Amino acid sequence: MLPGILAGAGLLALLDAFLQIPVPAAGLGREYLLIVVAGTLSTAIIFWALSFAGTRLPKAGGFFQRRHQTSQGFWIGIAIGITPFCLYWLPPNASAYSPAMKAAVRLLWATPPLLVYFFAPRFFSRGAPTLSALKRIAGLAPLAWLIAFLIPAKDMTAETVRPHFAENMAASSRVVSKDSPDIILVSIDTLRADFEHDGRSTLPILSELADVGITSDYALSSSNQTVPAHVTMLTGLSAVQHGLRSNLEQPTESMPFLAKALQGAGWRTAGVISNALLASSFGFGAGFDVYDDSVVGSIGPADRFVAQAVPRTWAFMLLRPRPAKDFVRNWLGIQDQASRMPPGMGQVTWASAESYLSSIHQQRAPGFLFAHFMDPHDPYTPPMATAGKWFSMQGVEKKFQAHPLGGHDQLRMIQKDLSSSSVSALTLQSMRDLYDEEVFFLDGLLRQLVQKIETGKRPTALIITSDHGEHFGEWKKMLHSNSLQEALVRVPFVFVGLNGFSAPQKHLPYAVHLQDIVPTIFALAGLPQGGLKGRNILDGLWEDYPHFTRWTSHLAVRKGSWKLHARLDGEAAHSISLFDLIADPQEKNNQLSAAPKEAPLRELESLAKKFAEADALFERSSAENSAERMARLKELGYVD
Repeated sequence: MLPGILAGAGLLALLDAFLQIPVPAAGLGREYLLIVVAGTLSTAIIFWALSFAGTRLPKAGGFFQRRHQTSQGFWIGIAIGITPFCLYWLPPNASAYSPAMKAAVRLLWATPPLLVYFFAPRFFSRGAPTLSALKRIAGLAPLAWLIAFLIPAKDMTAETVRPHFAENMAASSRVVSKDSPDIILVSIDTLRADFEHDGRSTLPILSELADVGITSDYALSSSNQTVPAHVTMLTGLSAVQHGLRSNLEQPTESMPFLAKALQGAGWRTAGVISNALLASSFGFGAGFDVYDDSVVGSIGPADRFVAQAVPRTWAFMLLRPRPAKDFVRNWLGIQDQASRMPPGMGQVTWASAESYLSSIHQQRAPGFLFAHFMDPHDPYTPPMATAGKWFSMQGVEKKFQAHPLGGHDQLRMIQKDLSSSSVSALTLQSMRDLYDEEVFFLDGLLRQLVQKIETGKRPTALIITSDHGEHFGEWKKMLHSNSLQEALVRVPFVFVGLNGFSAPQKHLPYAVHLQDIVPTIFALAGLPQGGLKGRNILDGLWEDYPHFTRWTSHLAVRKGSWKLHARLDGEAAHSISLFDLIADPQEKNNQLSAAPKEAPLRELESLAKKFAEADALFERSSAENSAERMARLKELGYVD
């Protein structure tokens, strides 16, 4: 059987390698042949070994012996080789949707060879080449693999180029009031609201700015993930209005991005980002004269190959998704997460932002700068300037020291142990220490930003906030994108006026919502609100209103101090838990079954129901460049 199954599988593997149907770019045919032939032949050998072992079974051996013939093996090999062709219709990221979907995908891959094997005695006993021919054919694929292996690989490094402001500028056709300030919006990815804690101040500059500006105890995000939260931050649309459920989705071209409105009104607009999920290719560059996403590296042919071609091979099916892709990434020399997010990467972000700010200061028209810093996001790798300020390796339990310090694998291992056993408080504090050292590094960069603004002597409105927080043991969790608890929902917020732009110092009585940022900026720019539901925090008319935070099918609705967790199911919203955040800020005492009279349970459930009904109206589809997005999502640890 072995020569037959290797011949059949090898022939189809070579045909697959020749056609290169799923390969997204030229130049990677050698790599595709190596992966396809190795995976397909390995599968054939495993199939043969299992069949051979079956023939030795005392009772069921006859069943396997009737199928363990050379001619039948040829057709079983053909079935193994033809399976990838049959399943090209599956999205390359299908197995990442859920564990059930992952199991279904694997079952689909196994179905063709299993069917042929089962019916081999009846339908697949004839038509195969002779044994001598099969032996010669079986050697073709290994020979092709060896030749391809000996051919030198091409350099597939993706080029990254920072766009230059001056070269992209065009004369403005609109006249902007000379009193209009420059507007700078800073987003610090994964920054918790409690940046001051346990007598430690990790962002002193933020506290100093809060003392002379507008702030609140915390702001509320619309999501626990980067993409939905930033869509709210940059459009003013709430979670129910933009409909994005997670990082697996991206904004549409029709969304009213802030930069579009400002650009149309005569502002010079510039953006620089450090998270590839905010890249211009994913829609976030809309309305910007220049948008620098070179900090995170462009997605090149090798990235697309890993995202689109590798999942359509037997090699991918034989291994767990992350090891399979990590192996290919290392083989092709693609930068991993740590190299794309090196210690102190904020310095590169700031260099770009400073360059754009200098260009804005040379223009008569006011400017809008969006600067996004990624440093607090895992891996927690503080630069030398702040490393060791609080962290000590002695606090990390030995069982966690086998993994890269502060890396995603170490943090996931800690979370796994949190859910099944105990993790020392010192280990959790050590992870927070690493995180705090990264945040403290940003303090120096923000001080440089303020100094640059003051040197420019132009009236400026500066807003600093974040997209979501981070877990450090709360609810037995680490990282983010895994709950709607306060540790992830609360983010900092500071609004300050500089160089003569007046912003009254005040501490707002209620939490700012991320959707309030765009209406406030529109008010500064003299632009109409355009039907946005958020509040202008400058107008002095302040009242609390319901807030929605959404993560996939999970929803959190809050009104006043009360917060309801619910699960979305079509047009229904099923209540899960109810908390009084004043009496129970850690959300440990679920009062849903015995809600006190003062709890607005019915109102919260009604709001959740309306959210579900509105959400059910959205027509969603996977982004056309979802393979590229999946490459970044896997790199950042959001999916396996």
